[in-house]
Amino acid sequence: MKTSSAIWKAIRQELTNFGRWDWSAITLSFIAATLIWLFNALNKTYTTTIVVPVEFLVKVPRVVSLEPLPKTLELYITGTGWGLIKTLFRDKIPPIAFEIKNPLQTPYLLTRRLIPQIAESLPSAKIERCEQDTLYFHFEPIQEYELTLPIGYEYIPLAEGHRFLYPPKVNPKRIKIYGPPSMLKQAAKLIRYEFPDKLSGNFNQVVRIYFPANSFITPSLEQVHVSFQTAYFVHKERQVSIELKDFPSDSSVVVQPSTAKIIYYTLPENQTATDTAAIRLWLYWRKIRWKDSTLLPDLITTEDFFEPQIVPPVFKVVYAKGRNYRRNRQR
Repeated sequence: MKTSSAIWKAIRQELTNFGRWDWSAITLSFIAATLIWLFNALNKTYTTTIVVPVEFLVKVPRVVSLEPLPKTLELYITGTGWGLIKTLFRDKIPPIAFEIKNPLQTPYLLTRRLIPQIAESLPSAKIERCEQDTLYFHFEPIQEYELTLPIGYEYIPLAEGHRFLYPPKVNPKRIKIYGPPSMLKQAAKLIRYEFPDKLSGNFNQVVRIYFPANSFITPSLEQVHVSFQTAYFVHKERQVSIELKDFPSDSSVVVQPSTAKIIYYTLPENQTATDTAAIRLWLYWRKIRWKDSTLLPDLITTEDFFEPQIVPPVFKVVYAKGRNYRRNRQR
């Protein structure tokens, strides 16, 4: 207790003399201690990460990369504090270039093979490894393909309620396109026509065709001639009974479902005619698909029924219990 009292008494005495302290000496001592600690710390070894710019070059003609090539690499580097400061606060270095000489035979690249060349740009640090062990590439050759130009509702934006009176025509019907094989297979789905919105009436113009930039497809022509006629149609639906043709007379089979819905379009002036006209939906026993016991229907309508669709499009044949399958098939 006496010792503690003596210590607190000495501290209070020093605080009483606070104004007479030699602050210049204290400041110099603090700075000296800080510098000693700093120099000691900067001479130790540390590990950190750094991102360096890279550029992968492909000089082989008619080859394209379907995936973006890496533009940076993240590295783990080791060095003294002095060396890491020089590395981290260096002037901006240009991208380190790597040439891929055989791109079609290079699906991947081990990043450790790049370290020696990168190390030349980072002399003050040691590169331990890359964050990514492997870089993957997707190169394909540019090939030629002849495409039959698709044209229809999915390519032409018609005004609401309008339908084609006749199938649209495009000239020329076929063009040559150039691109990687995996994209050429999808060319019919990727092609775009530059039409105005909400078209109606007659159309007879030259329009621009193009492909999305990420498809890497280039057409031999940038414009084609398209013509078509449209009119306003009314959307209609009707429930229809099914007529069975040449089915077994002993009711050994039934068809599911027993009715169908017909969806169609008609001109406004023909609504009355289509509402009262007879619609025949026939199922022929001889057309049965034995693999899955299904039938495709035959629809008989007049020309006033435009673009009719049958729902469902396929009907299931169900055999009564106890009936012999082979005997039914021979009928």
